[in-house]
Amino acid sequence: MLSDEDVIIDTKSNCIETAVRPYREGLISKFLRLNYNTKPELSRKSQISGQLCRFHLKKTEMTEKKLDKLDIGKNNRASTTTTNEKVLSSREILVSEGRVGLLTIDDENIYVKCEKYSSNYGVDFSLTSEFAQSLTTSITVVKGEWVNISTIRNDLSQKSNTKSLSHGIEYKKQIGEKTINYFVSIQ
Repeated sequence: MLSDEDVIIDTKSNCIETAVRPYREGLISKFLRLNYNTKPELSRKSQISGQLCRFHLKKTEMTEKKLDKLDIGKNNRASTTTTNEKVLSSREILVSEGRVGLLTIDDENIYVKCEKYSSNYGVDFSLTSEFAQSLTTSITVVKGEWVNISTIRNDLSQKSNTKSLSHGIEYKKQIGEKTINYFVSIQ
C-alpha cells in the first residue's frame, strides 16, 4: 500500500475495506479476487463510519545477565560474563472508532479499540503474551503521547553445579532479568 492508502479490517462482519487511489482500484480488486477467491465490491462511500484511530505500538525488551563460572580440576578457571541487550520492535494499525483491531508483535497479540473524545482518545487493550496470561485495561490517551501500557519482568537467575572425577567441579551462577515494556501512541 502507498503511504496515503489504508486498509481497515472489520472483524465483526469479516470485511476488508481499502482506501486506495482511484487508478489502483483495479489492481487491488484483482489481488483480492485471486488471493481470496471472492468478488470485491467497489464503492466510493465507506461502510465504516466514525473517526479513525492510528495506533502505534512499541515493544522494548531489555535483558541484563551476569554469569559467574568456576572450573576446578582438569582446567582451573574463574570467569565473569556480563550481557546487556536491548531490542525494539514496533507496529501500527488503523482502527475505526468503536471497532476492535489486532496488533501482533513477535508472538504477542494486542487487541485495541478506541473512542474519540474532544481532544483525547479512550482506548481499550487486551494483551496476551507468553509471560502474562491475559491483561485488559482502559486508558485515556492524548494524541502523539506515548503511554506505557504494560511491563513484564522475567527472572533469569539460575545455578548449576557439576562434579565428576574426570572433569572436576564446575559451578555456574547466573543472575539477571528480562524486562518487556509495551508503549502505545495514537497519531
